[in-house]
Amino acid sequence: MNDIDRSANRRAILERLVCAALLLIAVPGVASGKANNPKLAERGTMIPARPLLNLRVDIESCQYDLFVNGGLVMRNLAGTPIHEDQPINHLVRSGSNEIEVLIYVDPDAPDAGEVKVSLVIKDADHDQAPGVTALVLAHKAGAADPTAGSTPAGVFDSRRGFEKPADKGDVKVGAAKFRHLPVHRDPLDMVSRTFDMHLPFPEWAFFKGEKMKQGWEYDTKDALKAGYAQILPAYVQLASLLEKHEVNGFVDACEERSREMDLAFYKTAGETRRRLTEELKTALADPTLKLEPTTPPPGKFWRYSVGSKGNLIALTQGDRGSAVIGFESTNGSVYRLGFPVTFRKQGDRFIVTR
Repeated sequence: MNDIDRSANRRAILERLVCAALLLIAVPGVASGKANNPKLAERGTMIPARPLLNLRVDIESCQYDLFVNGGLVMRNLAGTPIHEDQPINHLVRSGSNEIEVLIYVDPDAPDAGEVKVSLVIKDADHDQAPGVTALVLAHKAGAADPTAGSTPAGVFDSRRGFEKPADKGDVKVGAAKFRHLPVHRDPLDMVSRTFDMHLPFPEWAFFKGEKMKQGWEYDTKDALKAGYAQILPAYVQLASLLEKHEVNGFVDACEERSREMDLAFYKTAGETRRRLTEELKTALADPTLKLEPTTPPPGKFWRYSVGSKGNLIALTQGDRGSAVIGFESTNGSVYRLGFPVTFRKQGDRFIVTR
């Protein structure tokens, strides 16, 4: 389902994505090397008590979606080179986790594309210390062994690093896997691997979200439109609260997300909610901004984005998965203020969860 092309200029917007869940998180920059903290070694692990998990993304020459446990970390449908870090505390749980890269294969260049995604662990209490790379998921299109650049699988003792597996350890890394998806339209590939470690997080509510079909699982575009029609009203209803300046109602609808973000990034209880409230009130009071329509024009559609596990659903726009709820400039500037929202399904309800 195609995105709306709002204008040629919109493609070049340096969009300020504001999600009180993720924006304003002070996540330190990632560095390579081994952490050196004697207190961690005394605990029998080098995984910090308050870890900051990040993905270092180095991907070139392909279009893709990057997921952790079915949650969309980032999207790049322009195929431009990306070298950046992405926080993932809000998507991981204690125990088993999975990183997946969904690759949109270019039929004219099926052997193009290089993927390298590294899991880097830092310590929130020692944010100037270098991070530790626990695994690398790599893929090179057209290679005899597409995942040969990935780090080894096995059990690792974090006190001894992640270069060689150990007999016993506190981190388990699964083998890198590559597969072609059984799609009905354009070809898709998936590269993935799992990791298992103890983390100080509960199982987030979205893990229990009811499953919905991913876009590529629909047989026809008409069937996909039916799935799309289920989620669009949830966005329209949420945006209507902003149209009526009912900030508290909007923030209440985001309570699950706000509460879990506080936990995931070690914030004071209520901090994410307060920041979201402030951002919304500021945007609504700004005469140079106006709320964009949430319902697309007739015959146009937002991009239907169900996560790789089927338990998270969003509508997005543009090559980088921008928010459909947002404010645009009234003075001709390309500035845009977006509020990303992702839902989980529970019965006949859609609940804001990320």
